Amino acid sequence: MRARLFPTSSAFTRRVLSRMATAVVVATLLATGTVALPAGSDVRAEVADKVQTLVAGRAEVGWQRTARTGHPAQLVGFEWQGAEPAAVEVRARGPEGWSDWQLLEGDPVEGPDRDSHEWRDRTTAGPVWVGHAVEEVDVRVVEGAPRGLKLHALRSEEPPDRGGLSRTRPAGAAVAQPNIVTRSAWGADESYRTKNAGCAQPLYAPNVRFGVVHHTAGTNTYNASDSPSIVRAIYHFHTHTNQWCDIGYNFLVDKFGTVFEGRFGGVTSAVVGAHAEGFNTGSTGVSVMGNFTSVPLPSPAYTAVRNLLAWKLALHGVDPHGTITAGGVPIRTIVGHRDLNPTACPGETVAPLLPQLRTDVGTTMGVTNGSTYHPLTPARVLDTRAGVGAPAARLFAKGSIDLKVVGVGGVPATGVTSVVLNVTATNASGPQSFLTVWPKGTTRPLASNLNFGAGVSVPNLVTVKVGDGGGVSIFNDAGTVDVVADVQGWYSNAVDAVGSSFVPVNPARVLDTRLGVGTGGTAGPVPAGTLIQLQVAGAGGVPESGARAVVLNMTVDRASGPESYLTVWPSATPRPVASNLNFTRGPATTNVVVAQLGPDGKVNIYNNLGSTDVIADVAGWFAAPATPPPGSRYFGLTPTRVLDTRTGGGRVGPGATIDLTVAGVAGVPANATSVVLNVTVAEPTGPESYLTLFPNGTGRPLASNLNFVAGQTVPNLVVVRVQNGKVSIYNNLGSTHVIADVQGWFGAGG
Repeated sequence: MRARLFPTSSAFTRRVLSRMATAVVVATLLATGTVALPAGSDVRAEVADKVQTLVAGRAEVGWQRTARTGHPAQLVGFEWQGAEPAAVEVRARGPEGWSDWQLLEGDPVEGPDRDSHEWRDRTTAGPVWVGHAVEEVDVRVVEGAPRGLKLHALRSEEPPDRGGLSRTRPAGAAVAQPNIVTRSAWGADESYRTKNAGCAQPLYAPNVRFGVVHHTAGTNTYNASDSPSIVRAIYHFHTHTNQWCDIGYNFLVDKFGTVFEGRFGGVTSAVVGAHAEGFNTGSTGVSVMGNFTSVPLPSPAYTAVRNLLAWKLALHGVDPHGTITAGGVPIRTIVGHRDLNPTACPGETVAPLLPQLRTDVGTTMGVTNGSTYHPLTPARVLDTRAGVGAPAARLFAKGSIDLKVVGVGGVPATGVTSVVLNVTATNASGPQSFLTVWPKGTTRPLASNLNFGAGVSVPNLVTVKVGDGGGVSIFNDAGTVDVVADVQGWYSNAVDAVGSSFVPVNPARVLDTRLGVGTGGTAGPVPAGTLIQLQVAGAGGVPESGARAVVLNMTVDRASGPESYLTVWPSATPRPVASNLNFTRGPATTNVVVAQLGPDGKVNIYNNLGSTDVIADVAGWFAAPATPPPGSRYFGLTPTRVLDTRTGGGRVGPGATIDLTVAGVAGVPANATSVVLNVTVAEPTGPESYLTLFPNGTGRPLASNLNFVAGQTVPNLVVVRVQNGKVSIYNNLGSTHVIADVQGWFGAGG
């Protein structure tokens, strides 16, 4: 419902043109069971409605009339024939003269679905609070041409006893039910529910899928003692004037934070309301009593809506940061009415609060919002050889260093949940060793990120949660080693962060210089000191537009030596002081890269020394910010081992595939779309081989994630789509042990 103090006669037109996102929607995963209907109230609160026809024909813009209400009224509403939008203004005469004009806008989209038995070929506007004991009102038409315009003057008397508040907590609710004033307590006359045809019993959806936030668009000047009277008057107007089966909203919240039970049928159930045409089935409509076109939403009302939604969503297993499809369109699980229909509801001051509301509801539920990605041109944030980010000294055996990763290299100082680092071990001495990178201030996990030996520089990409003081910790197991880290990007779940969501693809080869793939048909190695440009947008499942960054598994093969490195960075920007893949003459070497795309959808790839063939397989892409986001958000985890064939299962043989269950394991939920794994091969028997990870139940792609030879311990980060709750791992030749540590997962979110 919409009404507001009238600012300009073009308000109705602007309302239609300014359709935006804002209605609370609640996606649910649990079916609603059989619900016992509450007993009818024996408390009767009288609502008297004096109806008069103001004009039999059409009332054009400019038409005006003063009318007597026929009894001391508190609220007024209007109806007219046909499903035609229009708007009227009303003001009331009180002891101190005429009040300000209030605008009431009527639109058939605010009500039952058109295929519902509640739908009527009429349009209503209101009711709106006009004061106590009003006996005269002034009415004028400002938009449209309503036909057969009628005035409803409502007087809502207090019942003998309003009763108490419902304080029960339904079984299965993860969040305590807030205090709700029951229908009996606010004085609902249950006989209203059966006065119209087809209205014997409420209708139920299979489950609650979303919820919609409204405002009643009435006055904001009522007192707490007036709230039950307003609810009763809305109930009377909806059943008698609109001829609906019940009040349209599932819940109402007054400006003082009191929650009122709305439509009959059980507050825990998926009762079908009449509040948003085309979106009533499976939704929960919550309407704040008042007009919030320009007046800020009071804090008690916001808190009540937050707690109500947290309880309702938790009860039905809903992700408050999620996105669903309803009415054939994608919508958020907490949105405003104007996301669904052409309306200004829930008001210009409430609409901007919805992103924060999703976060606050999630916090109340204990549900973490996933993070979106912010790619960067690579920047060096650690080099123990030069004293960058840490003292100029090697990391000793069993030693660790703390690295601050916020406020450096383009990463902001606040709002960062995880960072993406390309970590390189170089100048190593001593036996075979490994590095572990984990959030500062937490216990070091049983996991590794990078395995290396003396004499070779080894890189690996690491996605790590940010810990205490905006830092991460880095541990070296044996010998001494210099450590270099280049930041590639960062994740944030801040409400105002404009980040990218992840869209996984089945791995696809987009570059192979051995065969001229991705080079315009020109085959041959990349010479020293040169770069090639790779067109990624439009290739391998990455769209031609809308991609902001890509996940590439980079491989060098047939390198001519000496020790060299590749740098991957956005086209049309200077080459940074950073590296992504270090290698020497000999077997193929791999590393995953999260690369920002240039404005032409390309990345640059530079080889420092010698010559080498380069192969790139795309695993997914990060979408440009959009509402709702087209992809998945990232949820970082403390690294946890989920596979180790050395302690169970045995080696993976030549041409063999193993299936790894990741859903429901180590913090990865059943609805994860992709997982981030640090995969390591150990004790391979040879000859030169590779691993390919791919979604379970799909054809194995022409792509590789890890290349290795006999005796090597080689790690690589892998981002892989989950299907059937699993990922598949294929080994080409020889046999090898495989270890996998989960770093995080992608799933639906904010």
